[in-house]
Amino acid sequence: MRRFFIDVENLQDDKIKIDINEGNHIANTLRLRPGDEVDFFDGRGNEYKGVLLPKEKGFLWARIVSVSLRDNMPALKLHLYQSLTKGGKMDYILQKSVELGVAAFTPVISRYSVVTLDERKAGYKLRRWREIAKAACKQCGRNTLMDIEPVQGWNEIMPAMAGKKFVVLYENEKKITLRSVIKNWLQEQAREVHLFVGPEGGYSGTEIGTAQECGGLTAGLGPRVLRTETAGLIAAGIMFYEWGDMDK
Repeated sequence: MRRFFIDVENLQDDKIKIDINEGNHIANTLRLRPGDEVDFFDGRGNEYKGVLLPKEKGFLWARIVSVSLRDNMPALKLHLYQSLTKGGKMDYILQKSVELGVAAFTPVISRYSVVTLDERKAGYKLRRWREIAKAACKQCGRNTLMDIEPVQGWNEIMPAMAGKKFVVLYENEKKITLRSVIKNWLQEQAREVHLFVGPEGGYSGTEIGTAQECGGLTAGLGPRVLRTETAGLIAAGIMFYEWGDMDK
């Protein structure tokens, strides 16, 4: 797929300076050459059609042929808070969240999180996740980068949630369903909501109590317990469907 990310700082009049990584992919992996047509996006909603130019001062360049603004994001601004998971599950959740249209993503350390990260590892993971998000945008045709926040603890996040519309998926919630929460938010014409998904071991009673004290709702996802890498993506897909994103 001839679609590449560019930093707006690399726009120079009617030309694009392509960064080293993307340039290597274009020239060495895809073996595209000067004169070939390529598409770019800047992560802010803009698309650029360009023609490759010869290398100059070690960088590959492209001449801009046309620019267009194409907003293909859902009407609902959804922020997903995903507790850290084992193995490659986090990468998978992140990639699919980009494809679905999740606006923002925050990795969370909760009480039963099996994975914990020190400052160095957290920084490395954050850089890696942002690269995964860019690659997912290239693949799915999304033009706006997902905002990926640094890893945060449960008690860091909760105080900031007061006054916001947020729901915590909780396997022990038998009375309130996600469907009922969505119905109420639709009636209120909500345009920005926050969704919390726990780790493999679920949430503790204390964490649920804190969320409820901060004005959050708890909701179940039906009679079967879903894996953490399934629950958030299913819930996000349902929300986008109900807000009409699949009708576009």
